[in-house]
Amino acid sequence: MNNEKKNHLDFSNINRLWSYLVINEINAQDVSGFYPSPGLRNAPLLWAITKVDNEKVFSGLDERSQSFRALGACKKTGLPSVLLCTSGTAMANYYPAVIEAQKDNLPLIIISSDRPDDLVWGDHNQTITQENLYGNFVLEAVDLGLPSEDISPQVLTTKVAQLIHKAKFQGGPIHINIRFREPLDHTVKEIDKNYLEKAHALLNSSSTSFHPLNYLAGELPSFVIDKLSSAKKPLITVGGLRNINDQTISLFRELTDKLGGHFHFDITSSLKFIKNNSEGQIPSPDHPEVLESLKADSPDLILHFGSRITSKFYYQWLSNEDIPHIHFGTTWELKDPSGTIDHKVFGPIDAALGTLISTIENHSISPRKSWLNWDQIIAKKESVIEEAPLSFAYISKKAIELASVGSQFYIGNSSIIRSFNNYSTTTNNKNFKVFSNRGVSGIEGFISSAIGLSEQSHELTYLFIGDVSALHDINALHLPSNNLKIIILNNSGGGIFKLLPINNDSDQSYLDLLTTPHQSSFNDIAKAFKVKANSVATKDEFLQSFKDLAKSKETEVLEVIIDDQNNIDLFHQLKTIK
Repeated sequence: MNNEKKNHLDFSNINRLWSYLVINEINAQDVSGFYPSPGLRNAPLLWAITKVDNEKVFSGLDERSQSFRALGACKKTGLPSVLLCTSGTAMANYYPAVIEAQKDNLPLIIISSDRPDDLVWGDHNQTITQENLYGNFVLEAVDLGLPSEDISPQVLTTKVAQLIHKAKFQGGPIHINIRFREPLDHTVKEIDKNYLEKAHALLNSSSTSFHPLNYLAGELPSFVIDKLSSAKKPLITVGGLRNINDQTISLFRELTDKLGGHFHFDITSSLKFIKNNSEGQIPSPDHPEVLESLKADSPDLILHFGSRITSKFYYQWLSNEDIPHIHFGTTWELKDPSGTIDHKVFGPIDAALGTLISTIENHSISPRKSWLNWDQIIAKKESVIEEAPLSFAYISKKAIELASVGSQFYIGNSSIIRSFNNYSTTTNNKNFKVFSNRGVSGIEGFISSAIGLSEQSHELTYLFIGDVSALHDINALHLPSNNLKIIILNNSGGGIFKLLPINNDSDQSYLDLLTTPHQSSFNDIAKAFKVKANSVATKDEFLQSFKDLAKSKETEVLEVIIDDQNNIDLFHQLKTIK
C-alpha cells in the first residue's frame, strides 16, 4: 500500500488502529505471508491484513492446516509466516505446527485474538486462558492486552518489531495474544486526535531495526585445528539445513574435496545427490553392512553440520565410540542424540564452511584418502530393486532418477523418508532441494506444508507421503495450489510397524491398533475435492504416470497402490545383500 493511502485510512476505532499498527509493523520486517482463519473476534486483524498487503494473504478455513501451510512457507523462504485466529480452541489447533517450528528453529508468528479478562473470568462463550498456552515451545509469549490510548503507538510497534526479529534471527515461534472488546466492526468510537497523529507518523516507516552480527570469527578453536591436522580418517556428516543455496552447495563440495576421507549427506540436507558414492559418500547407516564397516574401521574425527540425520542406528553406534565429534550449527542448541559432541561451533553455515576451508588451506592439510567402499553392494541392491515388484524403494529410486534438475521434494516421515535416505547410487548426480518435517517427525500436516512451500516458489514440487499421513491432512486438498504433485504410497495402513520387531510378537491382538488398516481410495477422495487424480499399481504404470506429472502446473494426486507383503519381502532381502 502506498504512503498516501496509509495516511488516509479511516481508523474508526482503537481496535482497528492497533490491528493496523501491529500488522503494518510485521509486514515492514518482511514476512512470507499472512495465514488467517475465520472468526469474529479477529475481525479487526482480518481487516488490517487486507489493507496492509492483500497479496500476501493466504486464506484458509482450518487452523491446523493453515499452521502447517505457514510452516511450509517458512521452510522455503526462511522468512516468518504469520498465523491469525479467533479466540477459544482455534489457537490450540496450531499446537503441532508450533512444536515443529520450535524443534526446527522456524520463525512462525502466532497472533491469537482474545476476549477481555472479565469475559474470560466469567466463562463467557468461546473463552479459554490463552496467554502462555504454548509454554516452552515459543521463544516469547506476549499478551498485549486491550488496545488502549495509554500505550503509545511507538512502544507498541517497537515491541512487535523486537518479537519479529527475535523469531527471525534466534529461530523459533513467537506468540502474540491481543484482546478485543467490542466493537469488532467499523463502528465509530472516537480516538484522541494526538494519538492518531502519533500513529500516522509511524505508518510509513518501521520501528526499531535490529541487526545481528552475521559472521563467524576467522579462526577456529585450537582443538578443531589440531584435530583437522591430525585426522587420518575424517567423516563429514550433514543433517537438515535451513535456507540452503547454491553457495552452500558449492562450499560443501569444496570442503569434502579438500578434506577428503568420507562424508554422509542425509536426505534432509538437500545435498545427498550432489556427489555420488564413488566420490566418498557413505550410504545410510540403516544398511547393516555400512554400520558393520563403521564399527570395524571407525573414523577418527567427525564434523557434523545442521540438524540430526535420519538414521537412529548411526547414533546408537556413535554412543559406543570415543571419536572427536564437532558440531557446526546455526543456533546454540545441541542436535546430539548420541550425547558425544565435544565442541559446538555456531554461526551461519556458509561462514563456518569458509572458515574450515581457509583453515585447511592455511595449515596445508592434504586431502585424506577414503578407506571404505560399497560400490559393488550398491550395484547389487539397485539390481534387486529393479527386478522386484513395485515397492517404496523402487518409487524413491525412480523419482530421484526422473525428477528434473531444479525440482523440489517434500518427503513425509515414517517409511517414506527412510526409503529415500537409504537409496544410494554410484552413477547419478542430482541437485534438488529436499524438505521434510523432521523437528519431531510427526506425520500430520504434510499436504498443507507442501502447499505452503509451493505457493512461495515456481519450482515443480513433489510431495511423497504415506497413506496414513495423507488421511491426517486430507482436508488440505481444498486449498488452491500450483506446481504441486502429491504422490501417496498406499499400502493400506501403517506399514512401517510391520518392518519392526514388534510385528513378530506372538500376541497379534493389538497390532491393528498400530497399523490402522483402511480401505480408502485416494483417487476417489481427491476427485471429490475436484483435484485431478490417478491410481497405479504396477511399475510400468508408475513410471508413465510420474513422467506425465511434469506436463502440467495444476495440483495432481498420484495414488500408488503397493502390496505390503512384497514391500516387506524386499526390505528384508536388501538387508541380506553383502
